[in-house]
Amino acid sequence: MPNINNKYKPQERNKLVLLVLGGIFAFIIAILMNVIGFKQTLNNNDTDKSGFIEFVFPSISTKEETKIDNNKTSDVIEEKKLILNSMILIKLNNSNWDRIAANLKGFTLDEAGNAYFEDGTTLYCNGKNVDYITFNSNYSEEIIEHVKLGDSFETIKSKLGTPTFNSENSLGYKTQAVYIFFYDNEVCVYPNKKYSNGNLETLILDYYNKTYNGNRTNFVVEVLNSYNDFESEMDGEDVVLNSVLRQISIRLNKDGNIAVTIYNGYNINTEKMKNYVDDNIFEKSNDDSIELKENERIS
Repeated sequence: MPNINNKYKPQERNKLVLLVLGGIFAFIIAILMNVIGFKQTLNNNDTDKSGFIEFVFPSISTKEETKIDNNKTSDVIEEKKLILNSMILIKLNNSNWDRIAANLKGFTLDEAGNAYFEDGTTLYCNGKNVDYITFNSNYSEEIIEHVKLGDSFETIKSKLGTPTFNSENSLGYKTQAVYIFFYDNEVCVYPNKKYSNGNLETLILDYYNKTYNGNRTNFVVEVLNSYNDFESEMDGEDVVLNSVLRQISIRLNKDGNIAVTIYNGYNINTEKMKNYVDDNIFEKSNDDSIELKENERIS
């Protein structure tokens, strides 16, 4: 066998060694790519079997679920990062939408406790808490991301991006601080509050498990006393507890049964609650309760 050291000059010998090593490296890479492709195929098959991935609610993802999420569009409505310009919105947001804590001046109150400002702003309140705020055509200041009332829908979309909620007569955006809906002659803004729901979920599961012995009056009183964002109403013989801001509705019938509707923005806080979602106790929904409330307001 000829001696490679004698057959080639040093420079040529070095090139030959590099070519041989490059060929070996390419062969190893090809094998690894085949193995990775095979594993990814297995993961894609497993994706369709994952119940959590199909949820419309936020969930704690494992590392494997995070990989899956990169290839699958989530149904959870994403919040846009938009800056508030209106001073009244900034004050309300900084005071957790408490009208008194916001220290607002220059308004008149009606019998229902709603506050009217001369600049075209109206606060619709439940006690000291502001449920939502409207700006009419008299308001001339910037509201969010330098958008003003009266800007065309094209201008609004160019500044704020693709709307979260879109209809023929309005544009709606869910942001990290607020929900904001634009019309030709009005803007309506709701707070986007973040709640810890662990204790509430404990109450719900206690009632479901008959800890209250079917005494719905005690349950209703405890929820209303503990959480001021809830309102109650009668629907036939059922009692319904709604929290639009918390994105949840609780229905109690006269027999002591409970049904809970969790809307898109609700954040499940406890493992027990996650387990009960698949037990036909909770009706999952793709709707956002604030969008539904706004549609009801303008109808």
